[in-house]
Amino acid sequence: MKIKNSYLVIASLLYPISFISTAASLTVEQRLAALENDLQETKQELQRYKEQEKKNKAITLVRVNSAADADNKSNAFNVAKTATPIA
Repeated sequence: MKIKNSYLVIASLLYPISFISTAASLTVEQRLAALENDLQETKQELQRYKEQEKKNKAITLVRVNSAADADNKSNAFNVAKTATPIA
C-alpha cells in the first residue's frame, strides 16, 4: 500500500513538470491557441452547467406548484365555494 501511495505522490509531482517541458517547446502562438481552446471549452462547460441549473430550477418550481395545488385542493376552507358575491 505504501508503494502505491509513493507512486501516486511521484506521479503527481512529475505531472506538472511534463507540462512545463511541453510548454517550453511550444511557440507563443501555440500556447495562446491552446489557452484560447481551453477557455472556449471552459465557457461551453459553464454554459452546460447554467442550462442544467435552469432545468433543475424549473423542475423544482413545478414540484412546488403541484404540491401547493394539491394542498389547496385538500384544504377544508375553499374560498371560491364559501364566498358570497357582493351585490
